[in-house]
Amino acid sequence: MSLDRNDIRVSFDLPPAEEAAADAPPRAIHWTDAAVKVLLGEDRYLLDNGRLARRAPSCLLQPQAGDRVMALAVGDETHIVHILVRSREATAQLSVSGADTVALRQDEIQLDARRRLRLRSLGDTEVTAATGTLSLQGRNLFAHAVDSLVQQSSHWIARMGHALIEASELLRAHGRQALVTADQDIKIDAERISMG
Repeated sequence: MSLDRNDIRVSFDLPPAEEAAADAPPRAIHWTDAAVKVLLGEDRYLLDNGRLARRAPSCLLQPQAGDRVMALAVGDETHIVHILVRSREATAQLSVSGADTVALRQDEIQLDARRRLRLRSLGDTEVTAATGTLSLQGRNLFAHAVDSLVQQSSHWIARMGHALIEASELLRAHGRQALVTADQDIKIDAERISMG
């Protein structure tokens, strides 16, 4: 074993795979810390030691240019395993290299944001509470739908100080029984009113 200033080199025999020949040469394992020089895309990076590296799936933090990283070289392949020092304050992106889908499974998951929480999707977004309660609370609540807004429930209860409903074309309210009451006045104003 030789110990250099910036890296540790360890060589040992790895057990060969079942299908590999028993006399396969041992592969060298090389740990080193390096800086990310260039992002080449598709989780490929050029390090300042001249090596091309891929991000290991266990390294959830996406490296940026200038980051100090811990890299592991096994044979001809080099993998970024850890981010040691972030180069500058920027948005930290978490992802899993080589995975199309990331799933979090736990009895309870909590996301806390001090200022703002954003959930965005270019496609569909689904929020489901199959056997529980879905609660939305906020000082203001905005719901925008370009095409349709559909609500279905056994009971719909709304309480508010003022309610304004405006439709540019047709506004229809229907029920087996309908009740409209007011403590003071009810005003119906239209060009034509049909009853019955």
